Amino acid sequence: KSSIINRKSQFGFTLIELLISLAIAMILTVVGIVNFFDLRSSNELKLAGDEMVSLLRTTQTRAISQEGGESWGVYFDNTTSSEASISVFTGTTFSAGAVVSRKKLDTDLQFLEPVAGATVTIAFNELGGLLAATTSRAVMVVLKEDPSASTTITAFPNGRVEKTP
Repeated sequence: KSSIINRKSQFGFTLIELLISLAIAMILTVVGIVNFFDLRSSNELKLAGDEMVSLLRTTQTRAISQEGGESWGVYFDNTTSSEASISVFTGTTFSAGAVVSRKKLDTDLQFLEPVAGATVTIAFNELGGLLAATTSRAVMVVLKEDPSASTTITAFPNGRVEKTP
C-alpha cells in the first residue's frame, strides 16, 4: 500500500517523453522556417511584378501628359547576367543618353523574358499612351531558386498593362 502512495506522489516526465516532445518541437520549427522563406520569396516575386506594372503605368502617364514634350518608355535589359536592369527613358527607342532612371533587378530574381543576352523595350506614344509597337510586349520574371514561380507583365498595343501571377 505504501508503494502505491509513493508512486502517486511522484510527478514528472521520463527522459523518453522529453525527447519525443523536443523532436516534435524541432520538426514544427523546421517546417515553420521553410514555409516562412517560401512565403517571403513568393511575396518578393509578387512585389517585383507590382513594381514593374506601376513603373509602366507611371511611364505611360508621363507619355500621355507629354512630360518634357516626349514619348516615354521602359527598357528591360538582360544582356549581362549579373546586372539585369530596368530603365525609364524618353523617346520611343532606347538610348543610354535618354535614361531618366535605372534600377537593378533584385538578386533573388531573374528575367526569363527577355532571355539572357536580350532586351525588351516598351515605349508609349504621346497623348494616347498607346504602345509605339504594333504588337504586345511581355516581360517574365522568375525566382532564381524556383523558376516555376513566375510573373508575367504584358503591355498591349492599346496601352493596357496587366500582370499575370
